Amino acid sequence: MNAKRWLCFLLVMALALPLLGPATAAAGSFDPSGLPIVPPPVPPAQPPAPQPPEPQPQPVQPAPPEAEPYTPDPRLKAFVDKTEARTGDSLQFSASMSGGKGTQSFALWVFRDGERVHTFHAGRKASWTYVPEYEGTYYGMAVGTDGTNKTQYSRTADVTVTLNEAEEAAQKLPAGHGWRRW
Repeated sequence: MNAKRWLCFLLVMALALPLLGPATAAAGSFDPSGLPIVPPPVPPAQPPAPQPPEPQPQPVQPAPPEAEPYTPDPRLKAFVDKTEARTGDSLQFSASMSGGKGTQSFALWVFRDGERVHTFHAGRKASWTYVPEYEGTYYGMAVGTDGTNKTQYSRTADVTVTLNEAEEAAQKLPAGHGWRRW
């Protein structure tokens, strides 16, 4: 009977050996307790791909009102008729504005040596006459406004004003030959 058991054992081993082949090949990686000697490499876990947010339903918006046609901003230009003058001469200032919407109004500020010396108040007229009484450097600053209150500013060229011939001659008189104060 001992022989029969031995024969059965060999037969089972013969049948199971092909199945144990791969297991026995890896047996060198495990210690006698069955734990792996070197843990098998584990690839790093990839974080799950973020899920796109659920699309939110968009509220229905009313159609925009009819847009007004585009009106460009007004463009203002200011002019003066001369760049040199004498006291008592007339300086002719003018302005023109293109673009804008509605009626246009104009004003002019006159400056001497950087200080405002005269104001022509706003109106529809865009030309002004100014007579300088003192020598200095003058210029005009035109102010233009359209019907939508868009305001533009434009500076004229400088005008150098010198004394007229009579005032110049009066300054050259020798002492005691001019006007006397009593």
